[in-house]
Amino acid sequence: MIKRRCPAAGWMATLAAWTAVASVAAGLPAKEPRSNPLRTSIKPLRALGAWESDQAVIVRGRATWVSRDTPSTEYAAVQDETAGIWIDVKRAKELGTWQSEEEWRRVEPGMLVEVVGVRDREVQTFAPQIIPISIRPIADAADIAFPDARATTADRLFSGADDSQRITIEGVVQGMGVFGSRRLLTLEAGGRHFRAVVPRGGAVAEPADLVDATVAVTGVATTSYTTRGQFVTPMVIVARAEDVTVTALPPSAAFDAPEIPLTSLGRYLPDVDARHRIRTRGTVSYATGGRLCYLQSEACGVRVETIDAVDVRPGDAVEVTGFLDRERVLAGLAQAAGIAGAAVRVLGHAARPPATVIQPERIIEINRAAQRAGRVAQPGDYDGCLIECRARVGDLRDDGSGVIPLVAGTVILSATVADEMRPLLPPLEPGVELLLRGVVRFELDPAAAGSLPLVERMTLLVPTADDVVVVSRPSWWTPRRLLAALSVLAAVLTVAMGWAMLLRRQVAVQSRRLADEITDRRRAEIEFEATLQERSRLAANLHDTVLQTVTGIGLQLRSCERAHEQAAMHAPEHLTVAQQMVGHAIDQLRGKVWTMRTTPLEGRTFPAALEALVSRLQAGQSTSITVHIAGVERPVPELVSGNLLLLAEEAVHNALRHAAANSIDVMAVFHDESVGVVVHDDGLGFEPGREPQDSLGHFGLDGMRERMERLGGTVSIESQPGEGTTVTATVRTPSSERPQSPMPVSRTGTE
Repeated sequence: MIKRRCPAAGWMATLAAWTAVASVAAGLPAKEPRSNPLRTSIKPLRALGAWESDQAVIVRGRATWVSRDTPSTEYAAVQDETAGIWIDVKRAKELGTWQSEEEWRRVEPGMLVEVVGVRDREVQTFAPQIIPISIRPIADAADIAFPDARATTADRLFSGADDSQRITIEGVVQGMGVFGSRRLLTLEAGGRHFRAVVPRGGAVAEPADLVDATVAVTGVATTSYTTRGQFVTPMVIVARAEDVTVTALPPSAAFDAPEIPLTSLGRYLPDVDARHRIRTRGTVSYATGGRLCYLQSEACGVRVETIDAVDVRPGDAVEVTGFLDRERVLAGLAQAAGIAGAAVRVLGHAARPPATVIQPERIIEINRAAQRAGRVAQPGDYDGCLIECRARVGDLRDDGSGVIPLVAGTVILSATVADEMRPLLPPLEPGVELLLRGVVRFELDPAAAGSLPLVERMTLLVPTADDVVVVSRPSWWTPRRLLAALSVLAAVLTVAMGWAMLLRRQVAVQSRRLADEITDRRRAEIEFEATLQERSRLAANLHDTVLQTVTGIGLQLRSCERAHEQAAMHAPEHLTVAQQMVGHAIDQLRGKVWTMRTTPLEGRTFPAALEALVSRLQAGQSTSITVHIAGVERPVPELVSGNLLLLAEEAVHNALRHAAANSIDVMAVFHDESVGVVVHDDGLGFEPGREPQDSLGHFGLDGMRERMERLGGTVSIESQPGEGTTVTATVRTPSSERPQSPMPVSRTGTE
């Protein structure tokens, strides 16, 4: 709402709620006025559309109102013999067109002044006004006079037609406030209220004697309006104390006013003048701030606004004298007329009136039934009454307003508590069921049809913290917590599903690896069986050909020796050497054939087969060969044990042929997931990387490596010149092939 402003040092903040305000600056640049200002009277300037905004004008008239107490309240009203108009000095200073500060400081109400200015159409107000360039007195300071005031009516005043004009109107004083050096009167005229700003002194020197009196006030009418420029309410600004005249004294002293039962307030009372004070009694059911309380009698309650702060508490029996206030009823905010401008007298203190036990749904049902029937609600409408009901706390928001949202059945309502009560309330959360005691305040539906307004919502004004009692608290599983739990559960399920998918992928990978390993082992086993078959076939061929031939050679050489014993002196020696060489070849070839034709295990365990191999290799050798077993012995697949035996045989042969070893240690090693063989000799050794190459016809070391690669195992060869050689071969074995019972830890073979 936009309002014109009136001067008053120290009371402007409160007065702004009542008085008319000049147009708010829009901050737009001002236009340069045309040269040669037009001298004119004021009335043509008030005609809409008749004045160009950039045309400067000169008007002369009497200053009927002057305000310059603060930079935000610099205004004046000027009136000539034709009309009056508002002068906005504040706006002129904002636009930078103001040029007469010194002359402006000398202007007083009643002076004859000359105003040069323009009308700024860029800032729309309720009525035309002048944006001044200068204001200067044009007469002696002693020449003080005011234009004649036009007598007006409430209808004309409330139409806004008298804006900026000096008028006189009569009304009954129903309230008075003190604002700095002035007073603010609340007057009733024609059933409507308006305000008047008046100076102290004269008729308003004793405000207590002026209340309920009929007075005539003369001053400048101003207007408050909305941002659409539409009229809201008028105010009269009085420049002189003598412009307030008492035309009728109060009909009675304050507490001698006619007494009306609380239940009859605002009803049909043809003998009571509604413009003047009435008196009633009741018990205080609610009080706050010292200026507002509720009285109750039977099932009827009433809102009371006092002139001065009074100390009343719930339970006080009081007598109240004041004026019926129908403004809230006319505005559709309440069903019951209140009492405004009241004086209160405490008669005694008793228990607070008992609260009526009734649910909000029932109250709304009673009022709607009465509204549909066009009757008065029975036993009452409960507006302003103290009730007791149950309700659940709604979506609680701690916004500092002291409002508790509630739900009672199908009715949404709220409870209002004073700031000082909030720390004393029990802990509240959504869903808590409360037992509440409070005074009902209706919120009405202004669109409801019929002669009675329709109750739409209600508020409970809670008198004390003891009137809020927790009946029960909701289950720990509130919707919010349930949602949080479901969110956590969903997160856990998501993680579990992700983990399961990851495990499934890992199982698939491991399964593929195991399948590949099984395939590789099967291929190696087939290759091993094929090799054995080929070795057996080759051994048979060697036996039937080479071995027989070499044996025949040996026989022939022995025959030569016997036949030619006397032929040459040295022949026997050469024949002996040849015979020794052939015999040695025959022994080697026979050993190879035996090894190739014989199955490595032949039903024996791996350690037993290893002992048999060492025993055979030991024959005819001076080198000591010892067998050891480390770990818990268990069955070993024939594929693995056969290859390990062949590797051990190759390693022992290498040690016998090339290392000149004095001793060779052969060890079968059993681990949880693998089996292996270690062959160590104390022979000559060699430098790693410089072992005999294939070009020299030696294939043993490469054969060992290739054999272990086919099984998926590993072989390592450690050697240093003069420190012997260690060959270690290890093959992984499945856990299912572990023994069911412990086996001996070690065994020693024979030399």
